[in-house]
Amino acid sequence: MNKVYHLIIIKICQFFLVLALFFHVGTSVADRKSFVCGYRNVIHYFNSLITHDREIVLRYMEALRVGVITGDELKQLVSILMRYRLLPLSQEKKCRFYNYLCVSVTANEGKTLDGYVNDYLQRSPGGPTDCYVYSSNRQIKVPIFSDDCRIAIDYIPFPLAITQAGLESAWGTSRFSERGNNLFGMQTVGIRHRSKCLVPRQSSRRCVYRFESIEASFYIYSQLLNSLRAYSRFRNIRYESKSSDDSICKTSEKVAEGLDNYAEDPDYVKKLKRTVKTVCQIIDSC
Repeated sequence: MNKVYHLIIIKICQFFLVLALFFHVGTSVADRKSFVCGYRNVIHYFNSLITHDREIVLRYMEALRVGVITGDELKQLVSILMRYRLLPLSQEKKCRFYNYLCVSVTANEGKTLDGYVNDYLQRSPGGPTDCYVYSSNRQIKVPIFSDDCRIAIDYIPFPLAITQAGLESAWGTSRFSERGNNLFGMQTVGIRHRSKCLVPRQSSRRCVYRFESIEASFYIYSQLLNSLRAYSRFRNIRYESKSSDDSICKTSEKVAEGLDNYAEDPDYVKKLKRTVKTVCQIIDSC
């Protein structure tokens, strides 16, 4: 991704986030509509970026397979795979599993993504032969041209994403969303970087991620759904749904079946599917 394209992304995301914050208030029926309508454009835009990345990855993976990829194309392929955790930034544990902690925005703050890409290509000048998915903080290596890798980068159906954001953040009113820009309840255990965490009152061992912006929350959420082994069923259902003529709302209900591992609540999938229907009704009235 070149610098001009990156700057355009930032400006457009900032515009949509201002709209989202303008619409964002509490949890009544009217306020829930404001939440849904406000964040709809944010998720739409992020999905367009993910779709753009997917098209590039599939094109360059095919070029890599037949041996006609250029140096610049290989660098861009590695960069995107790293951004989606399909390639580790380094062998340092925090970078393998929490890579957003490791990439600096400017060179003055530490190593940028370009630095990690250059390090990788020095070690593997021919490009990747494998990519990685994650399970219980373990890397699982899979062939670069396997379905596990090829279908990993794809958009999250936006009614489902809005539904999860609403349920996980109490429609934007939770402490974690207000103080940590974490709309999706993303957390882990045992992390040492407490400045990146908000600690739940009921468990001092858990870390609920603290993000600098709402856009980072959306990005990491999509990254985790696209790289964790726990959501492989979600990705398979999503891939299979591409050949159907279902509406985006029906697709959201279908792929929700693959998110039974997202929360400890045994009725989580039922709640998702029920709330997706409500969210779709709200979207139609936005």
